Amino acid sequence: MNIDHVSSAVAEHFGGLWEITAQQRTLNGVIFFLRSGSREMVAKAPALRLFAQTPIADRIQTAYRINQDAARYRELLKKYNVPLAHEFKAIILPGGEALHVVSHEGPNCLAILESQPTLEIVRTVIRGILEAVMGVLHQPDPPEVGIDLKLDNFTKNGGIFYVDQFPPLYYDAARGAYIVHEPQPEDPNEVARQVQRKFTVNGNLRRFRSFILKVSRVFENVWLEEVERVLDPSLWREVRAFFENLPGQQLRPPVRRADFLMAMESLKPDDYDGMRDVALRVVPGGSQRKELLDQVFLAARFRGPDGNQLDDPKSSVIRLLVPFCRSR
Repeated sequence: MNIDHVSSAVAEHFGGLWEITAQQRTLNGVIFFLRSGSREMVAKAPALRLFAQTPIADRIQTAYRINQDAARYRELLKKYNVPLAHEFKAIILPGGEALHVVSHEGPNCLAILESQPTLEIVRTVIRGILEAVMGVLHQPDPPEVGIDLKLDNFTKNGGIFYVDQFPPLYYDAARGAYIVHEPQPEDPNEVARQVQRKFTVNGNLRRFRSFILKVSRVFENVWLEEVERVLDPSLWREVRAFFENLPGQQLRPPVRRADFLMAMESLKPDDYDGMRDVALRVVPGGSQRKELLDQVFLAARFRGPDGNQLDDPKSSVIRLLVPFCRSR
């Protein structure tokens, strides 16, 4: 894509002269940070691999569909009282790619926790995110809307804002299907897996916990206390029972190799969240924790950054983690 189209598109829709001050590549696109005087915006060019594989004549139709999905998803998030960026615009660039532009709403929550990992700050961020998504967590079955509780999808600027909403996660009645990814998985079993992970209360909180513990294991009790505080008592009992029985929950560092291998053996080959749960228990604290867990999380996923199915995620995770286990 032509990045000059990004600043000119933002200028066309928001006025002023905009400069790209930074950019960040993600697994499925690029995020641009823009400034015009004292104003700041963030623009995401999503699904760039999909657009690169799409004939130019068909790109505009693809971008239009993606932008319509994004607009519908925002409507549903508002229905469930999720705080969003104050400004939003879905644009089609001259090259046919989609561009989603939002107002800058402060630093992202992952950066906050990594730079200020005090219990007070951690509690404030966890509580703020849980309160922001409380409507989604308490929605009736079958769920209508999902959410991706990665820390860097949220920012803090006084309050908490859910700013990165791609891919859209919602049930599309017209298509009779849950929208879970872009491109949408063809395998119905994978769609069902993503619904469980990102639409259900247990799946959402499991992912949220993994991103919190990825920063540090010491935050687990804070996370538990805040989950209990925000959930209805009956829902909390259900959630607590679920987490007490997660794979590797009884592992304590330093983990014996035999115990680690037994925990991994109990997992199905496609239980990626289970692999992550075990890794969070095995990997020690310190400067290497984030880098190693990044590798584990990348291996324990349905598709790699190139869009291809990984050969044997379970074996890859074992190879990464065995060196951190004690022999006896």
